[in-house]
Amino acid sequence: MADAGHREMCLALFGQREPDFTRLAAIATSDGGLVLAGQDSRLLSRIQREAAELRAAVTSTGHRVSFTFELPAGTVADPDRHELWTSGIAGDPVAFVVMPGYEASGRRIMPPGVITVRISAGA
Repeated sequence: MADAGHREMCLALFGQREPDFTRLAAIATSDGGLVLAGQDSRLLSRIQREAAELRAAVTSTGHRVSFTFELPAGTVADPDRHELWTSGIAGDPVAFVVMPGYEASGRRIMPPGVITVRISAGA
């Protein structure tokens, strides 16, 4: 699923104190099973460079920042608190966070992007 790959890439770039470029490359190449074409290899290098620059810029502000990669079990998708991805439906349970939410000094800058689990009509 493309959305799960996107989530894994975000985790590699922003899920820990330092970006994990080795993990990002492994995701992009299916753990080395794919060889990236020149253009794709340059894109991966650019993403790595820009992620490092973004992290440095965020850190230099001196503000406390946090990324939301997980939501508590049972969280219901709310368009006022989440960005609904693809076929996400407001009011359905969140399956997982695709794109992390971002807060700086306790203020929400970007809500987490979420995928929902469809509630069956008979429920």
